[in-house]
Amino acid sequence: MSAEQNNKVNKISRGEIEVLCILCAIGRLGVTVTELTERLGISATLTPFVMKCVSALPGDEGWIATDGDRLTLTIDGSRHLTTRLKELGTRAPRW
Repeated sequence: MSAEQNNKVNKISRGEIEVLCILCAIGRLGVTVTELTERLGISATLTPFVMKCVSALPGDEGWIATDGDRLTLTIDGSRHLTTRLKELGTRAPRW
């Protein structure tokens, strides 16, 4: 790992980690809010609040599209996730 890559890894914030986790959990095919809650390991009782939290993500630049209770990554969201994970030396799971 180069020094530049190491600096990027060290500068990742908790907020960015949370956003990347959510983008990874949504995956290529998208999920319902209930499925997202399950993938994140959040209690099912909190499912009603997950949509609120997703819509208020810090740094979300139109990366997530909603259609009813279904969430999908936009083209920009997929691009951001892939690029950022590559910079961090990892990749998204295959959902």
